[in-house]
Order: sequence, then structure tokens, then C-alpha cells
Amino acid sequence: MEEVRSKLVIIGNGFDLAHDFKTSYNDFMLWYLSNCIRGCVKDFGNYEDKLITISNPKNIRLSTTDLTYSLLNIQDFNDDLGSRLLVPKPSKFLEKLIQTHKKYNWVDIENAYYESVVSYYNNIKHNSSSMDWVPELRKLNEQFECLRDKLEEYLMEVQEGTINKFKPSVEGKINIILEEIFSKIIQENSTYKKIPKKVFFLNFNYTDTIEKFLKLTPRRHASELIYIHGKLSNEENPVIFGFGDETDEYYEKIENLKINDFLNNFKSFWYFKTDNYQKLLNFICEQPYDIEILGHSCGLSDRVLLSTIFQHDNCESIKIHYHAKSETKNDFFSKTQEISRHFRDKAKMRRLIVNFRNCDSMNYFSLIS
Repeated sequence: MEEVRSKLVIIGNGFDLAHDFKTSYNDFMLWYLSNCIRGCVKDFGNYEDKLITISNPKNIRLSTTDLTYSLLNIQDFNDDLGSRLLVPKPSKFLEKLIQTHKKYNWVDIENAYYESVVSYYNNIKHNSSSMDWVPELRKLNEQFECLRDKLEEYLMEVQEGTINKFKPSVEGKINIILEEIFSKIIQENSTYKKIPKKVFFLNFNYTDTIEKFLKLTPRRHASELIYIHGKLSNEENPVIFGFGDETDEYYEKIENLKINDFLNNFKSFWYFKTDNYQKLLNFICEQPYDIEILGHSCGLSDRVLLSTIFQHDNCESIKIHYHAKSETKNDFFSKTQEISRHFRDKAKMRRLIVNFRNCDSMNYFSLIS
């Protein structure tokens, strides 16, 4: 077999979602808000954390069935509490998340956090009593970090309850993508296959789904896997949760305030806790590589990292494994729009992105057994 360029495989949350794992922010928020109501039952009608206080002012006796309560829709949270005569007092940040979901039927916690940080910046720049906003900013950071801890708790439940019980067949459809990544670049009128020099899996997920899959392939010795945003319950590789677009118009202005609280949850500073980022840089600097994207949204919350990967001189192509919503609808077009935001050189972007005809759907991941 002939050896060709290395591959950089970007794994995002869509990879877990394609296997029907409940790892979206919406799933998490439903779990969290349901837990808040169940907490009222356990604590005799009162619940409190950094994000919300729920009280039972009339001392209504709650049913023991509420111990298994599960919210069906984030938008119904306040109504459900009202029906139980419970009074919620959410923080401004949690209320923002709930209202954003009501408006768009989805929520991006990291982007919502950054929008809140920018609003505090504007308050400090344009308010005569500017430093009064610093305590509010610190509260926001505490609330965001509380939500990060809750997210890790939730994903641990998902991983232990679903992902760890997931037994993909070695002979099953997972081999489609593994063979695609490890060996398949079949030329027309050719009887041999080309194999990549090295396969580097860049996992943005906190869960270990891809790691379990890689253990099934005999070619795993030819690959490297890093959890760029940390791994669940791992002190040596802690969860990184925050915002990563240092090219945003507000970032330099925020940095120039010289108030470090503004920078607490920017991903760049958390990357220094491990050598994962350096391993990635070493890989992209050492050899030409092709990129394959499996389930990553390519949004702005990872802009600096993705821009570094996409625009590097060694990057030769970007292949999208898209999500097919139906036979005629998929997210390939919108994914190319997201990717374009990471390029200053649009001509290079158009050269690198593999055309739709030569890309694959992720919908063959219906592997639950």
C-alpha cells in the first residue's frame, strides 16, 4: 500500500448525537432544570444553587411522584413551577438561557456567556459607576462555572448509563467510517489502496465514545487521540468550557481593561493546563494533512483553534461528514458557511473544502445495539 498525507479527524458533539446519545445543551438544560424541581421535593420545597433559587412560600405539600419529575420542554419550566405553586428566582444568566431557548428553540451556553461578558464590558465603559459591575461579573463567572460542573455531572451520567453500555459490533457499520479514515482513498482504475501516514483524532467531546470505537480497529496503533477540551472526571485533563474567539472585535477591548475576571473562562488560558494544544501544533507543523470533520459545528466558540488548523500551510483539504435531515435536506451548506468564518483567505477556503459529491453523510451511525 502506498503512503499518503496524514489525516486530522475532528470529532464534535454531533458524533455523539448521531448515535442517539443525549449530549446536547438542550438535553443538559432539561436535566438540570428537572433536577432543580426534584431538589425542591428533597429539601421540603426549597432549592438553591449559584444559578437559581426555588421556594415554596405557601408550604404546599409536594407529591412524592415529583421525585421522578422530568421536564419535557425548557420553555415550560416556569409554567410547570407555577402549576406546583413554586416560585423560581433564576439568575440573569439562567434567565437569558431560558429566554434564548424560547426564541430560537435551542441554546449555545458558551456563546450566551460571552454575550453576557460583552454586556458587562459595555456597562463598565459607559457607566459612571463602572467598577460597580465587577462584582456582577464575578457572579456571572460563578454561575457559568456552576453550570460547567453540572454539565460534567450530567455527561458522566450519560456516559455511565448509555455510552458505556453501547456495544458496537466490530463487524457493524462503524467499520465504514474507520475504514474511510484509516485506509480508503481508492483511485479510479486502481487496484490498490492508499493509507494515511498518520491519523490524529482531535476530540472536542468530553465523552469517550470515539476512544471506545478506536479500540475496535486493529489500526489503532497508527493513530493518536487527544481530548482537546478535557475528559470527564480527569484531574490531569480537566474539562475546558468557555469561549475561544480572540479575534472578536470586543476581545482586545476587554483585555485592555486589565480586569482579569473578564478572561477567566476564555479557552486559551485553560489550554495551558495540559500539553494537548502543543501536541496538536506539533502534528500540523510536521507534515501535510487532510481534515475530516465528524460532528463538529465549526462555530465561533472555537474560532482561534479552528482557524489555526484550517489556515495552516500544511492543510490540504477539508472533508465534511454532514448530517442528513432527510433525503433532500442536510447541513452541508450551513457547515461550509461556518467554516468560511475561520478563513481570511477565501480563495484558499474554496480550494480546500471537498465538494458535496465527494463527502459522506453521518447518518450511517444508527448503531445502537
